Amino acid sequence: MIDQSHDISLITLYMYQLFRSLAYIHALGVCHRDIKPQNLLLDPETGVLKLCDFGSAKHLVRGEPNVSYICSRYYRAPELIFGATDYTTNIDVWSAGCVLAELLLGQPIFPGDSGVDQLVEIIKVLGTPTREQIREMNPNYTEFKFPQIKSHPWQKNMMATTAETPPCILEKKPQRLRVSIGIASCVAVHFHRPSVGLS
Repeated sequence: MIDQSHDISLITLYMYQLFRSLAYIHALGVCHRDIKPQNLLLDPETGVLKLCDFGSAKHLVRGEPNVSYICSRYYRAPELIFGATDYTTNIDVWSAGCVLAELLLGQPIFPGDSGVDQLVEIIKVLGTPTREQIREMNPNYTEFKFPQIKSHPWQKNMMATTAETPPCILEKKPQRLRVSIGIASCVAVHFHRPSVGLS
């Protein structure tokens, strides 16, 4: 299980492996639907990460409805909170972004006490979603009454050492479309620097 005691080089290594794992299962049409630190197994001697617990996983079929009440709360994508049943593997990317943020911050980034509170926590960081964003996440959602809150600069939410962390990983749905490939590439470049390695 991942904890928050690892330095940035190890976090980079672990996230690279997580996104490689997601890229593999997503290519098969499988969505894990419960990405969280407790479902990531580590070998501290080798730095190897394994994705585990596929009890909530499902092969997603376009046009086939899925249950929206899925995924552990702190790592639940906004479209799930809005009750979407036609979601994609993007929900795993959101969850992985929450894991990354938690490793960098040392605590969950969106610690909601309930579904509604979870949405409030997300809005406090990312700002109020627009009507268009809500419709894209769930066309059947008709409640648009949210407090108008501006998003916080990522530099205020992350440590100084994480300035290069791509913010798109926890953006609203459209910006998550290809983030798994992008993050894996960024992490690969970082890890293959001569100065980066396991000690």
